Amino acid sequence: MIDDLEQRLEQAQLLLYRDRRRAHAVLFSGTRRHASRTPPFHLEIIDDFHSRIRNICTVSFRDSGKTTIFEEGVAIQGCFAEFSHALFVSANLDLACARLHTVRRQFEGNENIIEMFGNLRSRPWGDELIELANGLTIQALGRGQSIRGTKSEDTRPDLIIIDDFEDDESVQTESGRDKNFTWLNNELLPAGDGTRLRVRMASNDLHPDCVANRLDRTGTGFLVRRYPWIFLGPDGVEQATWADRFPLSHCHLVKKQMYARGQGAAYESNYMCRSERQEARPFQPGMAKVEPRARTWEACYAMLDPARSVRQGSATTGWAVWSWLQNRLVVWELGAKAMMPDEIIALIFRLNEAWSPVQVGFEEDGLNEWALQPIRGESRRRGAMLPLKAVKAPKSKLDFIRGLQVYFRSGEVSFAQAFPEAWAQFLGFPTGNIDAPNALAYALHPALKAGLPVYEDFGTQNIAAELAPEPGPVHLALNADGAYVTGVLCQAVNGGLRIFADWIREGAPADVLTGIVNDASLHAERQVRACAGGRHFDRYTNVGLEQAARGIPGGLRRAGDPALGAGELRRLLRTQSRGMPALWVSAQARATLNALAGGYCRAVLKGGALADEAEPGNYRLLMEGLESFAALLRQGATEDEESDRLNATAADGRRYFSARPRAQTGSQ
Repeated sequence: MIDDLEQRLEQAQLLLYRDRRRAHAVLFSGTRRHASRTPPFHLEIIDDFHSRIRNICTVSFRDSGKTTIFEEGVAIQGCFAEFSHALFVSANLDLACARLHTVRRQFEGNENIIEMFGNLRSRPWGDELIELANGLTIQALGRGQSIRGTKSEDTRPDLIIIDDFEDDESVQTESGRDKNFTWLNNELLPAGDGTRLRVRMASNDLHPDCVANRLDRTGTGFLVRRYPWIFLGPDGVEQATWADRFPLSHCHLVKKQMYARGQGAAYESNYMCRSERQEARPFQPGMAKVEPRARTWEACYAMLDPARSVRQGSATTGWAVWSWLQNRLVVWELGAKAMMPDEIIALIFRLNEAWSPVQVGFEEDGLNEWALQPIRGESRRRGAMLPLKAVKAPKSKLDFIRGLQVYFRSGEVSFAQAFPEAWAQFLGFPTGNIDAPNALAYALHPALKAGLPVYEDFGTQNIAAELAPEPGPVHLALNADGAYVTGVLCQAVNGGLRIFADWIREGAPADVLTGIVNDASLHAERQVRACAGGRHFDRYTNVGLEQAARGIPGGLRRAGDPALGAGELRRLLRTQSRGMPALWVSAQARATLNALAGGYCRAVLKGGALADEAEPGNYRLLMEGLESFAALLRQGATEDEESDRLNATAADGRRYFSARPRAQTGSQ
């Protein structure tokens, strides 16, 4: 019976000897050490620990369980007498003794080990040195401690377990890091048995120049393996390394919290096993200048860079809203978030409604691939026109974002409010999520930077918070190009011009003109008088605006030459009427404000030269319609037909005001 028991024990021991994964699971089952399911990376660490590879350094995230595996591994190899003299080495003797004490408790109270291998306790059996019944010894040693006395009789250490070798304090200075590395290479490793020594090191990535990172170089003789707590799987989707204990949602929460506290570098070091000198990062904590302010008339731009996937771990959708005030970049809104496609579309319209940007940039490929149709559909449903601009993504996103560094360093960037989560991405750059910084970097993109405004004299003095029409005719200055129709509701008052509202609608004139006229009449609380430039009355080159206007009350009147009107608008911007600005624009006429503030501009060409004409687009279309109406102001053609001011008649029979001493009937 006893022989059978001994035989079964020998067979069980042989099974565990051959299968070390099973040895760890069986000998330490039922303990808190194995409360969670064993993750795959633990099995890899077990395989490495018991392998014939001489020198291995395992770098893994905090609380990854590597220390536990090492302690179990020493106990198992002690049971099988696989070393003669082992050293536990830590940053100080107390830590090393704590590791030795944990192993000692296994021999003292682990019933599985005692049942399988018997009582292995012997003498000495202390805090710094223990000897097993099979003659093996295990000793604790602190970093920097004298190596003398580490022999067991005539046996040099043939197994060295290094754990928590460095601490935060010792890696802060270059001299401290050099001292650690020198002691390891010149004192500790040479003290081992040169032919039989195996080294197992468990480490955290505490600094770019820490011991683990120095060993992770060609020719050091060490195999360095890294286990961050999040990694990309074969399908490119993030996975949690130890999902049973640290699910992906928990990892993301910790990351979000640490970045929000300005501890992005610590997160990357402690949990992603990739340290970086904080001082070497492009964006530093002190660069975030928060200067609360409310936006008034400033022309602003928006950028939205949508994520291609909404799978967990994919990139987020980043967005930014900003204005350039001279050479200063003012950031009104900044953020990044995981979004479904319908949420992205809703975000675009929210930004447009909240900020009325001159342009809304959208990453070109995403716009062409999936976004354009739903955006157009939502525009029609809401009756809102988006100033959408397709922007090509840069070749190097990291270099693109680094372009912002010079502005932050020189103090030329200010946040209108605090954006802690977005700023955390700046502090973590170039690692981690960088979608908010990428969105803001488009503030430097030529496609989203205004050229020279056509009307440079426009400013806050020309903006009225509330502006209502006075008694008299109110005009709707129309323009169209076949794809869009624009309208500006305005009135000539006391020799000046007041602008109340505006519209930009996508579609042919026959489809959208009636809606614009009705909205304008409701806004003016009277029937408006529609007018448009002369080209819309050309027999062959018109786009259908005059034909569509035949169905509206009063039809469509012919306006003047836009070039003449542009001169009149410049004059009005430089003059006053009865002590007030001659040109006033209501805050509700947002498209006109955007056009005057920079949307209606001449592009700056290579070499600094200016384009001859304003950039094409809806702002030009809108303003040329207004300029055509302004051409009538100098002639007094905005008056009622019965006005005594009308003292001349044009070739088409229209009466107008002429400033000439002697008006000539039939001339214009």
